[in-house]
Amino acid sequence: MKYFAYGMNTILTQMASRCPSAVCLGPAWINDYRLVFRGVADIEPAPDIYCDGVLWDLTDSDLAALDILEGYPYHYTRFTVLVHTETGSHTALVYQMVDQDAEYEPSGYYFDMVHEGYTQNGVPVDQLFETVEMQ
Repeated sequence: MKYFAYGMNTILTQMASRCPSAVCLGPAWINDYRLVFRGVADIEPAPDIYCDGVLWDLTDSDLAALDILEGYPYHYTRFTVLVHTETGSHTALVYQMVDQDAEYEPSGYYFDMVHEGYTQNGVPVDQLFETVEMQ
């Protein structure tokens, strides 16, 4: 199954330890969603905007590990979205925080880790800086 990641789940070494069978499929984006920070990375619907991230191929055991990590279904919910890559489009799972009310900047450490994950995967980092500036 495919999984669209943004935030910390873009860091290759962390995903390897969390989801050892996961295969990174590279940079991807979803339309009509924007990146927001609620202390950590999240998404919310936003017409005519897109959110960059990384597409992963997961096994059932990888998904179970992510569900625990993300606090599904209490802290994060998950649903499917259409994810786009340079080679085509795929239906993939995405996590979204249950509480969509607050927006606040991430810690410097968290931001740097997300930046590292985006850089490792060739994901544009502009949206990270734009998101922090808008908050």
